[in-house]
Parts: sequence; structure tokens; C-alpha cells
Amino acid sequence: TQLSAAQNAATTSVAKASEAFVSAGNAKTSENTAEVKASEASQSQIDAASSAAQAGTSKANAATSEQAAAGHKAAALASQHAAATSEGNAAASAAVASDAAAVVAPLDDEIQVIANNIGIVEDAAGPLTEIEAALLEMATAYTNSQTRYVDAVAFE
Repeated sequence: TQLSAAQNAATTSVAKASEAFVSAGNAKTSENTAEVKASEASQSQIDAASSAAQAGTSKANAATSEQAAAGHKAAALASQHAAATSEGNAAASAAVASDAAAVVAPLDDEIQVIANNIGIVEDAAGPLTEIEAALLEMATAYTNSQTRYVDAVAFE
């Protein structure tokens, strides 16, 4: 019976030691799990800080984009104003062209006669620029002679 009791005590001791060993293993696993969770929590904090920094950058970029959009809107308004001014100028030019055409239209026959005969005039008298130069020279000489005459008569 003592042997039996010793065997039972030994079996119980082995069972208790086995339980202690399992408990120690479970404790180690819990410790490892806690370390992993702490590491994950630390990484989550890093990720949150990074996200906050990215949000700040995105906000700054959005503000810059809004400023650029406002600048483009102002440029578009200026372009619209310039386009309206150009349309007004085009309408005014069209009116002037219409008025000029109304003035020239009655002279179409005369203009055609001149165009038809300009070659003959140049052939007969030389180029028109030479004729104009000669006429200008004669007009200047006449004006000068009139000036001398007035000076001579007025101051005698």
C-alpha cells in the first residue's frame, strides 16, 4: 500500500508538473500574444500619425488647387471681356467697311476706267511716280515764286 501510495503521489506529482508546464507554456503564449498586440498598437499609432500628416498635406493641396481655380476663373472672365470687346470692334469695323463700300460703289465705273487705262498713261508719260514728282516740283516752284512776288510787292 505504501508502494501504491508512492506511485499515486509520483503520478500526481507528474500530473501537477505537467499542468505547471502547460500553464507555463500558456503564460509564454499569452506573453507573446501581448507583445504582438503591443507592437500592432504601436504600428497603428504610427499609421494614424502618417494618415494625419497626409490629411494635412491633402488639405494644403486642396487650398492650393482652390487658389489656382480662382486664378483660372479670373483669367476666363478677362478672356470673355476681351472676346466681347473684339466682337464690338468687329461690328464697328463692319459698319465702317459698309460705309466705305457705300461711298466707293458709285465710283465703280470711274475706278474701272482708271484701272483699264493706267497702263496707257504709264506708257505715254512714264511711271506715275515720276509724273507726281515733276508735278510736285512745279507746284513747289510756283509757290516759291508767289512767295517772292508777295515779298517784293508787299515790302516796296
